[in-house]
Amino acid sequence: MANQELELKRPQKLSLQQMLNAPDIKARFEGILSKKAPGFISSIINTANSNSMLKTIASNNPESIIRSAAVAAALDLPIDKNLGFAWIVPYGGEAQFQMGSKGYIQLGLRTGQYSKMTLVDVYENQFSSWNPMTEELEANFMLPGEGEPIGFVFYFRLVNGFEKAAFAYKTDLLNHGKRYSKTFTNGPWKTHTNEMCRKTLVKMTLRQWGILSIDMQTAIDADQAAIKTDDFNNSGAFDYVDGTDGTTTIETEATVRSETTLDKELKNDGAK
Repeated sequence: MANQELELKRPQKLSLQQMLNAPDIKARFEGILSKKAPGFISSIINTANSNSMLKTIASNNPESIIRSAAVAAALDLPIDKNLGFAWIVPYGGEAQFQMGSKGYIQLGLRTGQYSKMTLVDVYENQFSSWNPMTEELEANFMLPGEGEPIGFVFYFRLVNGFEKAAFAYKTDLLNHGKRYSKTFTNGPWKTHTNEMCRKTLVKMTLRQWGILSIDMQTAIDADQAAIKTDDFNNSGAFDYVDGTDGTTTIETEATVRSETTLDKELKNDGAK
């Protein structure tokens, strides 16, 4: 993926709207998205107006929002939070880029290396057992799910025949999010709990077992980061002001079991 540089230094402070209307920035987004650029720029403004914290960032630090949006544009992912591909979320006076489960699946499918990818919520009335050794899930999906899901299962098959299934209990994913996200009580983990659980499982599984394109590697690196530069290959491009979800810099198992087991695995992997 070619790096797309956005010239954000200006002699006077401009609003987000003014910056997005600037010819050079419009040209950069047009270079990335072609005819889709106007609609994407409108979605940036809509996102910035979606809550009071982002409105404040748009007024005081519009560059932060534009840089986060530039990642989504470079990955050709919409930032409408209702679609579940990617989000721009506030933290500490800066905008963060957040991937969604659909975003990871979309990037995976674009590689042409995956013949099948499935992500399913599992409910208590459906669930019987999960064997992490054989990756066999016993569940009756003919029954409509009742209440809240107790877990999630992600499965993929590569075109070469390799396949992987990963199941995670919701409680373990919540503990994982609580451990690594400072905005656990007031960010996406609070407002889009199940989606953050899904995203975490998909990200962990693909990072551990999947084939990662350049775009997917960029998405993993940029996830939960404030974007500091326009060179996404630069190690200083991403500032994890909210921490990470534990998969950006630490290898983790694709199948989450208990928080105690996960802690041990993270500690051991971090020491490698």
